[in-house]
Amino acid sequence: MPESNRTDEFVREFTRCAQRLYAYIFTLMGHDSGADDVFQEASALAWEKFGEFQPGSNFLAWICRIARFRALSYFDSKRRRPRPFSDAFLDAVEADMATMSDALDGEMLALADCYRKLLPEDRELIDRRYTPGADTRQVAAAVGRPLSTVYRMLARVHRELLECIEQAMRDKG
Repeated sequence: MPESNRTDEFVREFTRCAQRLYAYIFTLMGHDSGADDVFQEASALAWEKFGEFQPGSNFLAWICRIARFRALSYFDSKRRRPRPFSDAFLDAVEADMATMSDALDGEMLALADCYRKLLPEDRELIDRRYTPGADTRQVAAAVGRPLSTVYRMLARVHRELLECIEQAMRDKG
């Protein structure tokens, strides 16, 4: 695979699961302050070993496996600090993470599809509300509506999205 395609694939996969990877590491670390270090080390190691990743397999499960070993290495290097969890617990968390990842991916695809089905004015409302740094008061001012009305409008759109996602998941499974 050409280097630029390999880089693009890694960035796409990593971006898709970085938050879940960090949550997994945070779970492994037992709220230890080393979670950020382990995340960085696991991310760098995943890039180095990306040639070993089998396209089409579960990237999150693969990178979580790398993170698990980095976390264990971290605790081994801090001999004064015991590992907070047993291997059996770590196996269970890793299995749950892979299962949840598949479900979340399906829900995210359903959300994207349901968002596209919204009326244009409802999509605009959602876009305004979920612009980074925006709040509902700012949205109300921007659309020239009372705050209480915007809250009701958002509640309606959220309800429509939820119902659409639930229907899509029922249809899928």
